[in-house]
Amino acid sequence: PSTKRNTMNHNPCTFTINIDGTLHAWHKNLGTDMAFGRVSITDILRGLESWRSGYAIQDAFPFLDAERREFIMTGTTPEMWNIMFPESIE
Repeated sequence: PSTKRNTMNHNPCTFTINIDGTLHAWHKNLGTDMAFGRVSITDILRGLESWRSGYAIQDAFPFLDAERREFIMTGTTPEMWNIMFPESIE
């Protein structure tokens, strides 16, 4: 049995609502995915509309943390950021 209930596409992200009500996103540019937790799909749709209308991503998605907003924009996960920009040891 499938654990997925509904899928909504937004280029470049595909958002999937799991049966338990949590949201998951897949980014086609990098082929990466990230769990979004319990986020309203309505809020995501409104945020996407605002972002496409020219709002800054932090204003379009104030309910998401910076990591999830970055994922929507670029597909970059926190793990990828840690690899690209490791903390320097001084």
